[in-house]
Amino acid sequence: MTKKYQIRKAFKTYIPEKENWKTVSETPATNVMHWYRDGSGYKGCFGAGLYEPGKNYKRNWFLGTMATVFQAEVLGIKKCSELLVSRMTTKKHIFVWSDSQAAIKALLNPSADSKLGWETMESLQKLGTNNTVTLSWILVHEHIHDNEMAVGLVKQGATQGESPKAWKYKICRKARAIMPDPSKKRSKHLLVMDRKSLAIMITLLTGHDRFKEHCRVIGMDSDGRCRFYNETKEDSLHILCDCPALAATKLRWWGTAFLTTSQVTSKEATDLLRLGKKAGLHI
Repeated sequence: MTKKYQIRKAFKTYIPEKENWKTVSETPATNVMHWYRDGSGYKGCFGAGLYEPGKNYKRNWFLGTMATVFQAEVLGIKKCSELLVSRMTTKKHIFVWSDSQAAIKALLNPSADSKLGWETMESLQKLGTNNTVTLSWILVHEHIHDNEMAVGLVKQGATQGESPKAWKYKICRKARAIMPDPSKKRSKHLLVMDRKSLAIMITLLTGHDRFKEHCRVIGMDSDGRCRFYNETKEDSLHILCDCPALAATKLRWWGTAFLTTSQVTSKEATDLLRLGKKAGLHI
């Protein structure tokens, strides 16, 4: 990214002496908000966490294995400021607590040459337009309850993957029926597949691409009926669960001709791939 500049800051930073930080962090006021965020690595994976004690807000993010601790630290600040901007927060004194002086000082810098750093600066600038925003340093390993909550969320995000909140949305009905929860096991199986096999699996799991009903919806086909069984619309759930033309194959392979979505979920990725190829999704 080309270096960008933010000369005037709508937020400030506060790195107190060790003996003074606790006085600020425990100051109660009706118009003051304290947000605790953390970012770190755990067992080869990285995560970020955000906690606000007033409303008991908790959130974590999985950053995979290629992030850095610094990126995780900055992302936590970015997510916090974006959330408060989206809530149209105004006339508040907002303390965002971080145990990373490096992250705080980087955001105070007048220039940024990374996308994450610049987007975080921009988000803080928006939040600071109608609020008093302070990025504050907090001592680590001092057993501060609220900060420990953020640390716990980081570990949870790094070990469990992305928060399943996205699975609660009402969109992507077919994908959510087949994948009701995040699965590290299935992810590992998918990541070692060749590109053609992975394309078939994405088609099966999302219900997009080669299914005739999906092609009809996006205007690429006038008839969404099954290519094997001409009386039912062809989508991923039909092929995986109840297509009569594939019933004998499933009975021979798996001992049951018609599957429920929970049975599909429990199948190995290689089993679903084999059925996808049988259905001609590789063509």
